[in-house]
Parts: sequence; C-alpha cells; structure tokens
Amino acid sequence: MLTRQLPFRAVFKNLPSFTADNVPLFRSTHFKPESPVAFQQQQFTSSIPAIRKWLLPLKPGNKDTALTLNEKYFDSQPDVSVPLERTTNVPLQDSEQEAKGIFERLEAPLSLFTAWTTKKLLNPSVFEPNTSLYLAQCDLPSLPPQLQLDLPPLKLVLEAGKGDIYASSLWMGVPPTNTPLHRDPNPNLLIQLAGRKVVRMIRPQFGRAVYQHTRQICAEVEGSQFSGGDIRGDEMMVGLERNILDDFMWNDGHESSRDVVEVEGYDTTLEAGDGVFIPKGWWHSVRGVGTAEDGINASVNWWFR
Repeated sequence: MLTRQLPFRAVFKNLPSFTADNVPLFRSTHFKPESPVAFQQQQFTSSIPAIRKWLLPLKPGNKDTALTLNEKYFDSQPDVSVPLERTTNVPLQDSEQEAKGIFERLEAPLSLFTAWTTKKLLNPSVFEPNTSLYLAQCDLPSLPPQLQLDLPPLKLVLEAGKGDIYASSLWMGVPPTNTPLHRDPNPNLLIQLAGRKVVRMIRPQFGRAVYQHTRQICAEVEGSQFSGGDIRGDEMMVGLERNILDDFMWNDGHESSRDVVEVEGYDTTLEAGDGVFIPKGWWHSVRGVGTAEDGINASVNWWFR
C-alpha cells in the first residue's frame, strides 16, 4: 500500500456529540479551545428550509431515505452559473491497471447540473457511467435570492465568534463523493442536507507532517523538486499525492508497526440535519458514502471567525 511509505498510521475515534442550542458552552468548550465536535440527531433540520424544499423521494411514493433534487423548484428560480468538478474514469487497455481519472473544473448553469443529476440518479449504470459531476464549494451569495434564504446562517455561526462569515459553500453530488485531505484557515461548521457523509480529521501539526512527507515522496517518484508549500493544484484531486493521502485517511486495514507513528484523529458520520465543527487548521477529508441508489448527497458549510 502507498501509505506504507509514510512513517505514520491514522487511528480514528468517534467525535463527541454536543447540543447546538447552548452557544455559550460551545464557545467555551469547543470554539475557543479549537476542539472539534459533532451535532447529531438531526439538530439542524428545522433550521434549514432547503432540507424540506429542495428534495423529493427518488422514487415517488417510496418512503425510504433516498432523495433526489426537486427539479421543479430549482427551475422556478433564476438560473445561475455554478462551479462543477467533473471526473471521468478512462479505462486502460491493461486490465491490471486502475482506470485513469481525468479531473477538470468548469462553470455551468445550475439547471444543467440539476438535470444531469436527475438522469444520473435514475439510471446510474446507463447514463454516463464513467463520469461524476460534483457541485463543489459553490458560494452561497452566488445563488438566486430564494435559494440563499433556504440556507440561512445558523445561530452557532452568528453568535459563537465575531459574528462575521468569511465564506460559505454548497456541495451536492451523486455518491460516492470525496473531498481530499486539506485544511481551512478559519473555523468551519458543516451541515448535512441529504445522504450520509463521513468526516475524518487530524490535528494541525500531524496533518502538516503527513502532507510534507507525502510531497517528499511525490517529488522522489516524479523526479521533481520537493515543494512543501501550501499552494496546491489538481494534484490535490487526482494522481499520486491524492492517492497517498486518501490511503492514509481511509485505508483502515494497515497493520501496526514499531517503525510507524500512530496519528490519532477523529471521525463522525453525518445524516441529514446533523453537523460537525472543524476548528481552524485541522486537516480533514470528507466522503459522501453510498451509491446512486442512496440518492443525492448534499451539504452546506460556513467558515466564520
């Protein structure tokens, strides 16, 4: 495994859960000490209209949890351009090799994404089977006014810190989805709108060490100059760096060794209406789990100071 080249092994334990209504206690026990925490049991469902208005059962009349986007509701709003990530898996002639992933970022109408997603959820094995389209890090202020109202900033965001929001984003896609290991310069509150996401995180100093070692390995393998800087391009999304970091964060089958330092981290699973607080600088990776049969996977987050 690629991670065996790293002198680290990740070990995760469950995040504790907290009551979102107690803002003063959250501020003193988690926000100021920069300690992560989960908000479970659908604490935010009633606070976010998008959970009720944006989603419909994937199969009409079916009471299971698989949901699709309410395309009629989205079509009633002004169309806007949104950022999308498209990954295409190109099968290689050598059957022993994994398919090559081609990654690209593009701007496209929101209506194109909602229509594509509806078709993908209904016929995942037939409709563009080798392609995924992910609406990623879409600024909420860029959305039509009504959609912004459906995603109001939460009490924790407005009252725990200085009250100012650095940025906010919407994330939607057909599972599985994957956001690779990275860190944010501001505190982050992530709320799940539909589907299930698993969030894993490690402390700033451990994340920095893992990243630096990964960049060193990539430089040696690729015959390039080592760079441990924070500026990252598409290598964050596809290729050797992505594979090493994903293996470190998500391959739970690694054997323990006296030559490997165990890095303790946290993880939590979010259902619709759940949330997680990721402190400033904590390295984290996020996966929307399941398949197209589980319906749309969607979340929203705010970075606040």
